[in-house]
Amino acid sequence: MRLRFYAVLTAAVPEHALIFAKVRMADLIKSKDRATFNAFSQKHVDFVLCQSGDFMPLLVIELDDRSHDRPSRKQSDQLKDRLLGEAGIPVLRQPVVRHYNTAEIAEKILALLHAS
Repeated sequence: MRLRFYAVLTAAVPEHALIFAKVRMADLIKSKDRATFNAFSQKHVDFVLCQSGDFMPLLVIELDDRSHDRPSRKQSDQLKDRLLGEAGIPVLRQPVVRHYNTAEIAEKILALLHAS
């Protein structure tokens, strides 16, 4: 699932971006509130696009399969989205599909990068 999407992603990202996979949330955002930190510190995101010059996070991409329909997973996803949003990092939630359209993925990425 991730490997198939990664192949499309490498063709879809702008040249100035680097792709990192399975990044810990604690490596992306900081929190002084211990309870909040404990809630996200061990969670990971599927992909992070970073600026090539300074490795600043530009965008998080999460692949959502059917498991993301479960109430507990929805709650976890909402926490990730909220915390990343507060840190100024946009999130692209991409449904898992059999075949990805590179142009569509590139368009979604560019739209989020230009919106932030």
